[in-house]
Amino acid sequence: MLYSYMQRTQLLMSDVRDVAINPDDLVTYINIARGQLAGDSECVRNYATLALASNTRQYNFSSIVLGSPSAGIQGVLNIRQALINSGSGLQWIRPRAFEWFTLFRLNNPAPTTGMPNEYAQYNQGANGSIFVDPVPSGSFTLTLDTVCYPANLALDSDTEVIPYPWTDAVPFYAAYWAYMSLQMKDRADAMFTMYQVFTQRGRDQSTPSVLPYIRDQAQDPTVVNKIGVKVSPGGG
Repeated sequence: MLYSYMQRTQLLMSDVRDVAINPDDLVTYINIARGQLAGDSECVRNYATLALASNTRQYNFSSIVLGSPSAGIQGVLNIRQALINSGSGLQWIRPRAFEWFTLFRLNNPAPTTGMPNEYAQYNQGANGSIFVDPVPSGSFTLTLDTVCYPANLALDSDTEVIPYPWTDAVPFYAAYWAYMSLQMKDRADAMFTMYQVFTQRGRDQSTPSVLPYIRDQAQDPTVVNKIGVKVSPGGG
């Protein structure tokens, strides 16, 4: 996939002979694009687990064990949902803003212990961490719906975890970086605009029509009515 990204970026820039951009630099720009796209679109998901220890409230994302398949995933960016093992099944635990969590849970000289039923993210991005409450009274396992970021591509055979159709957006962001490195801001801005277009197209195309609100980045299908735009007969 790496070579395909390089070829498409060079075609966008009319630089198939590697005159304007060094190929090694282009690989760097492509990997930057992939990481940014994964964060913007939240298109790389993994059903992971996190072991909780007795009397330990804070856990780093680096302790999360990715589920299969995990090839091509570098790490976790954020946690969308969490469940805890309970009996023979799982039980949903409530996410909280850390400010709320501080006031109503950490602000306690005598913390309670038990099976956690709430969590809050503290550190952000790849260095993220979460706090849980109550303080675990024993060993528990969280099952996590995680948003992840990809490992860098170095070879064409390396696993690409960015799914189609978002792969179409990668060359535009890579070209944006390339033009910025050449101090060609107007062309860079044009490429960034197209990156945004194709990122949104990826979300639109991946969101089922019967559940238009299922993803946060999906466009609101009722926005036309909300802003009072009149639509001509036939939907034109």
